[in-house]
Amino acid sequence: QDSTTEAPSLHDVQVLVMEGTKPLPEHDRIRSLIGSWNYSMLVTMPGMPAMRTAGTSRGSGLLGGRFVQLESTSNETPHVSSLHIFGYDGGVGRKSYFVLTLDTLGQYYTDTHGDWDENSASLELRGEEMDSFTGMQQGFRQVYSFLSKDTITCEVFIMPTGTSEEVRMATIVYERQSESAADPGVAAGTTENRRLSQLG
Repeated sequence: QDSTTEAPSLHDVQVLVMEGTKPLPEHDRIRSLIGSWNYSMLVTMPGMPAMRTAGTSRGSGLLGGRFVQLESTSNETPHVSSLHIFGYDGGVGRKSYFVLTLDTLGQYYTDTHGDWDENSASLELRGEEMDSFTGMQQGFRQVYSFLSKDTITCEVFIMPTGTSEEVRMATIVYERQSESAADPGVAAGTTENRRLSQLG
């Protein structure tokens, strides 16, 4: 046996590792978020009147398609900005989607994990965050429904501490901006207002 065989170089090791972590078919689902969007949001906090807001979002791929970044900014002032990073962890024993969320309404992040539902073409994720009013942890659930290539909805439900019932906190409808429209703010679909009007 030849004991003088050279050890693999750092380059060779990196190539081997990166080959094994290339994007998977599961990443195709979250790549649907790539592009320019208009969004409308209905906030329905318990004990408060319904509130509406709207803005624009931009989805882009990160790190060779392994992740997707969705950056949003509201139209009203002061502008509220948020950053969602979507990914799929294909590691042995994990194999789940995740979303890391940051925004200008807080100094912390939330992370959710979940699975794809083939029947409803939706991504359901769960996580926990601290209730800013009570200081206690509460569970929440996000459901991203991919209604078409031009329309995606996100519904957010919370489970207040001490209860076993979910409460709808927000519904967001994303409509892809039309590439052919003279006004880049024109949406390609008409689901947005109809969906929110159904919810009040």
